[in-house]
Amino acid sequence: MIAGGYTYRFVASLNEMNNIHERRLTVLRNHVPAEVMLMLIGVSMVAMGFTGYHAALVGARRRVTNLIMSATVSVLIMLVVDLDRPSRGLIIVPVQPLIDAAQTIPP
Repeated sequence: MIAGGYTYRFVASLNEMNNIHERRLTVLRNHVPAEVMLMLIGVSMVAMGFTGYHAALVGARRRVTNLIMSATVSVLIMLVVDLDRPSRGLIIVPVQPLIDAAQTIPP
């Protein structure tokens, strides 16, 4: 009966580790399409162009406001790109949960 309990735990933890690994592989394979990224960058460029054009027509010199808007749009684009690539960049998905799951399997 005791050996059956260990076998059940081993199979359950192995199954969980397999599920986690499959989720990680799925995330690594599925990316935001390049067309969507180009559209995001294109729309942001058009929006900033219209903002600059409007500022030139009105004669407003709001450089700080335009700089904040440009920086915000740039940071959001970089965040989308960084989240789309979980294995590299500023936000890195850790491998430690897989290591912990492997260590909980009894020998």
